[in-house]
Amino acid sequence: MSTQQKILQYCSKPRTAIDIADHCGLQTSSIYTVLGSLQRHNRLQKIGDGRQRFKPVLFLTVRQAPVATESTDDYENLVVKHAHAPVGLRL
Repeated sequence: MSTQQKILQYCSKPRTAIDIADHCGLQTSSIYTVLGSLQRHNRLQKIGDGRQRFKPVLFLTVRQAPVATESTDDYENLVVKHAHAPVGLRL
């Protein structure tokens, strides 16, 4: 399992960078590179700015919307649920 996958699974609840580094077995300075990459790809959300001593920055996994592909078990349900009626037609 990659470091990014470990972080995304671990951050289902808000976590600090120190907690994440301890969980992954890395130094805090190394973890910020991965956290930055995950934030740029909208996979991880940063909560707070860390300027207040008693409110550290927290990181939380961003929930992704389901993708409807033919290989997905719920493909038909996703397509029907999100389909719209063309103008002038009633379903």
